[in-house]
Amino acid sequence: MVKRNWVWLMLGTRVKLRTFAIVVGMFCAMTVSFNVKAFRPNTRPWLNNNTTYSKTAALTGQPGFATATDTAAANWSSQTMFTYIIDASSDNRVDYRRPDAPYQNILMVTYSWWGSDVYRDKIEIVVNTQTDSIGVIPWHTGSGTPPPNYYSFQTIMTHEMGHGAGLGHVPGTSVMKSSFGPQEVRSITQDERDGIRFLYDSANSNFHPAGQEPWGAQGGFQDNPSKYIGYTGQSWVFSLLPFGQWPNGSTLAWSNSPGSKAWGEFNGSTLTWEFTKHYLRGPAEVYIDGTLQTTINLYSADTVWRAKKTWDVTPGNHVIEVRHTGGSGQYIDVDSFDASKTIYGAGTYDNNHAGIEYPGYWTFSTCCPSAYNGTLSWSNTRFDNATFTFRGDGVTYYYTKANNRGIAGIYIDGVFIEELDLYSAAIQWQQSKRWALAQGPHTINVVVTRRKNASAAEYYVDVDRFVPD
Repeated sequence: MVKRNWVWLMLGTRVKLRTFAIVVGMFCAMTVSFNVKAFRPNTRPWLNNNTTYSKTAALTGQPGFATATDTAAANWSSQTMFTYIIDASSDNRVDYRRPDAPYQNILMVTYSWWGSDVYRDKIEIVVNTQTDSIGVIPWHTGSGTPPPNYYSFQTIMTHEMGHGAGLGHVPGTSVMKSSFGPQEVRSITQDERDGIRFLYDSANSNFHPAGQEPWGAQGGFQDNPSKYIGYTGQSWVFSLLPFGQWPNGSTLAWSNSPGSKAWGEFNGSTLTWEFTKHYLRGPAEVYIDGTLQTTINLYSADTVWRAKKTWDVTPGNHVIEVRHTGGSGQYIDVDSFDASKTIYGAGTYDNNHAGIEYPGYWTFSTCCPSAYNGTLSWSNTRFDNATFTFRGDGVTYYYTKANNRGIAGIYIDGVFIEELDLYSAAIQWQQSKRWALAQGPHTINVVVTRRKNASAAEYYVDVDRFVPD
């Protein structure tokens, strides 16, 4: 925003989705206080740390505008790792005209376009000719402090080019601050340099300590498209998948770029990362508050939807980060993060308990008096699975053995444990297998592998109940 004579004028970024050419949002001021405070999640970066720009005849026709624009671009190129390159043929234009409604009372505005991936394709920076409250805007295009009632063209153009590079508004005194008055001059600070490095340097690490994120700690469940989850590095893809009920919300975010990351700050006493195991997946490191917790290999010959790993943390704000550490042919993904996952204690949880999730296409039946409480869940669809999060030092899975049962894949905390053959020539109710674990939060996934004993008639896997202890 820009303030003049008590009238607040928006100075921000509007975004257009290339595929549909519609306005979908506008960046606003935010509260931050840390060394990456210029970084805003989902402020789509460029694929690489540079872009071109051109100047329209309308802009170059104004005395001093072209030189001041190039000076602003040179500020970013010389002081940060993002480079603006002058190219008369570039589609990224700097123009001098009235912005589109309803932004005609904005001193400058940056428009951004992107397609179906996470990277921006085009920007346009518009220098306003006049506003309703000011009239013709008194621009000062030189260096130093402008005369009274004049606005620093270089300062505000540098601000807009920060938006063009992928940074958001911040409070304080830097060039990305959200409001300016006449005669104000600001320059790029370490905050902006850190923010650019966060967006474009795949070798960077943990510039985001707990309690100091730009959008504040979030509680509860956040699906992967959430604006509260940040993604850095190349090749992130966000997709609504034709996989029915398998991923949470039918969406996934994935990347095969070494060093790419997904992260967010959450408030709670546990943190849960939900992900997918798959034959194209590779290893991922998980950090909490900058400390490496574990490395999980997401590879699996069988697909495991909604695999989870949960960590106990002290109540409060914490940053969780998932980092790609494999090769370029391997992927990591994020299904969700959750700071309020319900974790069930010792007890018996029947197959129809609300805490058991069933990604896929399961049948729920009261068919069977010999099953626990007379109920069972079953599926023979490949890679359907039953998943349950609990706290304890062991868990027992109860199931039915029968001549139409197949082989179940057992995974705990995203790690393959064993294959369990549920086949029996004669039906056997309430069979069980227990796994001893370290005390703490855990998630079990029972997967329909679509493999079977040679004598089995079918591939069914069922759930009678889970019993953590």
